[in-house]
Amino acid sequence: MKPSPSSLVFTTVLVLMGVSIAVTGGVAAQPADTVVAPDGSGDYTSVQNAVDNASDTATIEVTAGEYAESVHIDKNITLVTTENAALVNESSVADRSGLSISGASRPEIAGFRLVDWQLGVESEFSTGEWTVRNVTIRNSDRGVQAAYSSGAWEVADSTIEANNFGIDMLEADGNPTVKNTRIDVSGTGINAPSTSGNPAITDVTVTNGTKGVAFREATGDWTLQSAVISDIDGAGITADDTTGQWTVASVHLKNVASGIQGFETSSDWVIQNATVANATGDGIAVDHSSGSWTIAASTVKNVSGDGVDAYQTHSGAWTMRAVTVDGAGDDGVNVADSSGDWTINSTRITDSGADAVFGENTSGDWRIENGTIQAAADMGIEVDDSSGNWTVRDTLVTDIGEDGVEAEDTTGAWTVEATTIRTTGDDAVDASRATGQAVIRQSLLENTTTSGVAADDATQVNASYNYWGATDGPSGKFNGSGSAAIGNVTVVPYYTDSSLTTLSSETGGDEAGDAPDEDPFTEPLSGVQTDAPPTDTDGDGLYEDVNGDGQATFDDAVSLAFADTSTLSQAQINALDFDGDGNVDFNDAVELAFL
Repeated sequence: MKPSPSSLVFTTVLVLMGVSIAVTGGVAAQPADTVVAPDGSGDYTSVQNAVDNASDTATIEVTAGEYAESVHIDKNITLVTTENAALVNESSVADRSGLSISGASRPEIAGFRLVDWQLGVESEFSTGEWTVRNVTIRNSDRGVQAAYSSGAWEVADSTIEANNFGIDMLEADGNPTVKNTRIDVSGTGINAPSTSGNPAITDVTVTNGTKGVAFREATGDWTLQSAVISDIDGAGITADDTTGQWTVASVHLKNVASGIQGFETSSDWVIQNATVANATGDGIAVDHSSGSWTIAASTVKNVSGDGVDAYQTHSGAWTMRAVTVDGAGDDGVNVADSSGDWTINSTRITDSGADAVFGENTSGDWRIENGTIQAAADMGIEVDDSSGNWTVRDTLVTDIGEDGVEAEDTTGAWTVEATTIRTTGDDAVDASRATGQAVIRQSLLENTTTSGVAADDATQVNASYNYWGATDGPSGKFNGSGSAAIGNVTVVPYYTDSSLTTLSSETGGDEAGDAPDEDPFTEPLSGVQTDAPPTDTDGDGLYEDVNGDGQATFDDAVSLAFADTSTLSQAQINALDFDGDGNVDFNDAVELAFL
């Protein structure tokens, strides 16, 4: 069946409407009140004359051609070109901007080319909700100059080439939007320092220049999402001294001096699903920051400095979760001198040029859990002189140039638990001169060059319930053939297999001939309604059967929650320290409930 003439006409109209909408960048096609044409076929030959004589809310259509004039707009008009008309700067034009928007006006501008202007679009101090869409700005000093503005303006679907700033929103306090825009710049792609509103930047590309996106000293809750920033001589993203709850999500940075830089931030910001590759400095640098910030599901690879630099972060319980750091030229993660209770969880750190985790002189109760640390040139985890009650749990540490975990001169109650440390150039764990309560348990310590545990001049290191790489236990000061145990360390009972299923027949003591350790409990736990002492039901050194009924159930967690633990000996604390933080409290009852 042939289509009817009416259906052909209808289809043609729809197609033309679609073309019109695409060309004007989404501004709805509507009949023009005024037409500007350079050949005199319209109502005006000058765009500015048309604007001056237009009523508020009028639609002005500009036909193809080059217009050697600057256009100032202080009305709520729609100014569109469906034919890619250009406003060009020639010697006869005295103004510095191609388009300027003032006051509270809310014009919609679409489709233009702005060529050779100092400022492509100027809207300093404007307060209106204006829109610039599907505009191309070339050879400008500043593509869009919107400093000190306060409106919820929008730049969308545009291309900007500039020498200084692509978009400048210095000290803007509104909620501007930049989306689906490409910026090629010699200076800063998007300059937004000291903004106090909530700018939203989405689906942008920034290439070349000295900075990608700069939000230094911003106080608002800004967002940068789905962006690509590349070939930047400085930082891809700068967020130094910010205080807002900002978000960087699904952003890819490559060939930059540093990826994301947020020195001295003080808020709970989020970086997620970000990638930083090929940086000549640090991947993510947030040293001296406070706040409970988060880096999640992100990748840092092939950077010359630290993968993540969190040096001297303080006060906040920040988190790194599901992060990959691969090929850092210096430390994978630098947390030295930090004081917060931070967590590194489910994170993979590989091929570090120095330490995988450098945490010297930390003082917080931090945790490294469920991760992989591999192929560090120096230490796997270096935490010398730390004073907090830290934990390393469920982590693989392998192919390390020196120590797997170096914890010399530590004073806190720390724990290495359920962790595999193998193939180290020196010790698996070096706890020399540790004066706090140090516990290493349920771990594999094997294929080490020097020792499994070095505890020279340590107060006491409890390294029982581990596998040392041989069925007969550790060597060193002991009689086995596995990794050596040296210094003031307890190792029995030890596991005879790497599956941690079979304990040695020895139940205590250090070297051969020493007296066996006594059971830490001979009486019921104070405050528990029972006549029997706690027992260790599975031989792992933890006494899960708190009420002494011969089995580990939820009732034991309840009993521990209400027990009086104020007079426990150190051996009893070790037996009931289910969360590995060096003491017994309600958190241990919670941990026991979920074992």
